[in-house]
Amino acid sequence: MTREPATEAGRNTAARRTAVGVFAVRVVSAGLVFVVQIVLARWLGVFDYGHYVALWAAVLVAGGLSHLGLSVAMMRLVPEYAAKGDFGHLRGILFGGRMMAALLGLAVALVGGLALYTLSDRFDPDLTSAIVLALACLPMYALCDVQDALGRGQSWTFEAIVPPYIVRPLLILVGVGVTILIARPASVATAMAAALMALWVSGLLQTLLIERRVGAEIPPARPEYAFRYWLAIALPLLAVTGAELVLQNADVLMLNLLGSPTEAGLYYAAAKTASLAFFVHYAVGSAYAGRITAAGALADHHELARVVREAVVMTFWPTFALLVAILALGLPILMLFGTDFGAAYPFMFIVAIGVLGRAAMGPSEVVLNMLDQHRACAKSYIAAAAVSIGLNALLIPEFGAYGASFATATAFTTAAVLNWRAARRKLGLELFVFAGAFGRPIPAAGTGD
Repeated sequence: MTREPATEAGRNTAARRTAVGVFAVRVVSAGLVFVVQIVLARWLGVFDYGHYVALWAAVLVAGGLSHLGLSVAMMRLVPEYAAKGDFGHLRGILFGGRMMAALLGLAVALVGGLALYTLSDRFDPDLTSAIVLALACLPMYALCDVQDALGRGQSWTFEAIVPPYIVRPLLILVGVGVTILIARPASVATAMAAALMALWVSGLLQTLLIERRVGAEIPPARPEYAFRYWLAIALPLLAVTGAELVLQNADVLMLNLLGSPTEAGLYYAAAKTASLAFFVHYAVGSAYAGRITAAGALADHHELARVVREAVVMTFWPTFALLVAILALGLPILMLFGTDFGAAYPFMFIVAIGVLGRAAMGPSEVVLNMLDQHRACAKSYIAAAAVSIGLNALLIPEFGAYGASFATATAFTTAAVLNWRAARRKLGLELFVFAGAFGRPIPAAGTGD
């Protein structure tokens, strides 16, 4: 009887160490990815860099959607099968689920290849080659996305995240360096070739590491497959996954489509630099998720409101301070991408308004998801994604990158405001950081507005 508390304490300690480790990996990864973007922008020039970031955004969207929501379904089903001791279905989903994701990614790539074949006369040869290489990324990207979720669901976190978040950007730098050494001309196709190599090598490494954990920790059993059941769980989650991908990538894709690659390249550098402040949001959400869940489980509304308020304050003010620093240093940071990128400086201010608007409601999506309000959060993201698509389509033809900046900032703020409204109405929680300053009463639990 004396060992159980120690075991539980050990599990809590391990969980905290894992969380700290994951955050450290994400911070290092952000730095690496930022360096990669600077190297690519300086190497390619703004026009080809605009094509490259649009193609990579297309890989993220198509690859993230191609597995039909299996990534989130794996996070739920793998621990469920393990807890029940259903090792047949566990073995089945570990192999069959990942194989399905890769095959679905391959199917999307083949359909894209057929479409490219019919439209190839509209693109120059270098861009056509780059699109082919981007399509070749899809099967492995879909597999990596599912394995990322699998690893997090099984607490195989480092096996799941180190290859894509650390190894992949390092390999892109290696690929670019080799290309420069052998004196190959800089082009969007050579950049996509480096990205393809990095994705497949890091993906194979991730697969080998996951397989090693499966062999060591999952008891042998005859695999059992329930593809219909898995897809029945996965497909409803696809809308949320798609909405998140749209919020993250619609601006660059639509700017490249409706504007120009040059504008897309300039905008991407500015938007991603301003979006570095989102790491505060991610860090606070990760740190407070467990405390919010615990307070909610105890039905202690006073403690829950206090913890949520603390999380909101800890999100907003550090984000504000970081944005001030980013904007103050924004011009010299953009000049690291190349002299042409200084023209993107105004876009940073517009996107920063959206980042700050989201921060003003704290980690609102974490609050809703941790307190069983997944549907409300999903509706907010879907609505914000629709706003993003609509405003980008309306504003980019007339205002270019300024229109994309405004659309993105509005979409970020829309998601946060809708989450704020849901938290007030469904949970009786006030998320707006300045609510007290305006004399707006914080509602009691469950009373709504």
